[in-house]
Amino acid sequence: MRIRFLGPALLLGMSVAMLAACASGSGIPAIHQQAQEEDRWPGDQALLSDSGMAVDTSRLLASHNDLDYYVATSEDQKMACLFKFDHADPSEGAMGGCGGLGGTDFIVEFSTPEGHTALVRNDAEIRNYESKGWQQIHENIFIRGP
Repeated sequence: MRIRFLGPALLLGMSVAMLAACASGSGIPAIHQQAQEEDRWPGDQALLSDSGMAVDTSRLLASHNDLDYYVATSEDQKMACLFKFDHADPSEGAMGGCGGLGGTDFIVEFSTPEGHTALVRNDAEIRNYESKGWQQIHENIFIRGP
């Protein structure tokens, strides 16, 4: 009788493990969490749809130096975009970039006159980055000056 229940329990355990592996596969844990009010995309929704990103995947990752950093993913979660908005006036527009959610540590890096921003996997092995002037402001975001 015990063997009879072992099969379903084992199957359930394997299913949970597989779901956990899929959820962490992107390297951006926030996109697998339930959206909160602050995650609402602050800019023009056309910016996301033109990038191939789903509006409902938007997540606020960090606020730093009066800038808000949002990530969004494609429906198939093969691509991610990182955008930064002025916290005081998000309607001014956003700067950002998109990249693939493969196995590489860096998902996307973009530059503005104010500096550089990189979206990285949370499990990235980044060495000596701080010595090159980069500052980690979130488990998935590094920034540095111009």
